[in-house]
Order: sequence, then C-alpha cells, then structure tokens
Amino acid sequence: MRRQKAFLAIAVLALAFFSGGCLVTSLNPLYTDKDIVYEESLVGSWRSDSDKETWMFEKEGKNAYTLFIFDKETSGKFEVKLIRLGGWLFIDMFPAEPENVNLYYYLHTIPTHSFIKVSIEDNTLKLAFMELEWFQERIKNGTDIGLQYVTRQDESDMVLLTAPTDQLQAFVMKHADNDSLFKFEELKRTGK
Repeated sequence: MRRQKAFLAIAVLALAFFSGGCLVTSLNPLYTDKDIVYEESLVGSWRSDSDKETWMFEKEGKNAYTLFIFDKETSGKFEVKLIRLGGWLFIDMFPAEPENVNLYYYLHTIPTHSFIKVSIEDNTLKLAFMELEWFQERIKNGTDIGLQYVTRQDESDMVLLTAPTDQLQAFVMKHADNDSLFKFEELKRTGK
C-alpha cells in the first residue's frame, strides 16, 4: 500500500506543479549517452515562490541526479539526466521505481519520461515543461505536430509521445525558443 501511495504521489506531483496542471510525457528518453552532461550547480534544494513545492537534486553516480519533489503532504522520487542539445539544457526525468508494489500492480503502470527545458542562473532555477495545451490545440485543429503520439480519451486529454529519441531531439531543438510551448517557472535556491 505504501508503494502504491508513493507511485500515486509521484504522478500527482508531476501533474500539479505547473499552472496548467498537466504535462506531456514520452515513452522514450530525450537523450543518448553522448548528450548527458553534469552541472554541479543543479545539486541542492530549490523552492517555488509559492513555497508549495521543493525540488531537491542529489548527485547520483557520475552523470546523473536523483530528484525528490516535496509538497506539504506528498513526495516523489525521480531519476534525472541533464542533457545538452545544441545550446539548450534539458532535464529528462523518469519516476524512480516505487517500493513495495506487487508485480501485478507494477505491470499495469507505464513509467514515462517528461522533459524540462532548464536554465540555471545564480540562485534561480528556471524550468519549462512542454505545455500540454500547445499540443492539444494543434491536435484539435488537425495540425501535424511532427511527432508520433497517442492521447488519452478522458477528461485529461493527456498526450503521450511515442516518437523515437532522435525525432524527439529534433522536435525540441526546433521549438526550444517557442515561448508558447516552453513557459518558464522559477525556483529559488534554498540550500546546497
């Protein structure tokens, strides 16, 4: 039961962080091994202006991070890779495997990647998830977004990208400067 609650907490945190409440996810990562970079300045705790969430990055191995996202009632744990594509930095986050979930439950979950455009400036961490509304508007209008995807047919209208990594990279590099697709939110450093 604890593992189920942890997994649900991860999903709720990921969906609730930004104003739109939902995000675009992907079956495939945004990186290959050659794209991974490490920035010591990402390590530490970061808090939103509203003090609702705290993001804590810890170094994991040589070129990876563990991310804990806390709010007042729940927490989530993610595996994170920081990657450089062209002149931009992105985070690829993937939920860490929950503990104490039985095999049947686990086989019914599909952990997915989410991508965040990131900028680290002194004591400010700027994060920009891909905006779900940007995708939904184009899908509704029949516009080709240039990626393979599926949508959930429920009230969430979630978009799950199914494109391979090379196509995902080409897409984010093409749209990295698009402020309607990537809207920055700021977190402030609280400690290291």
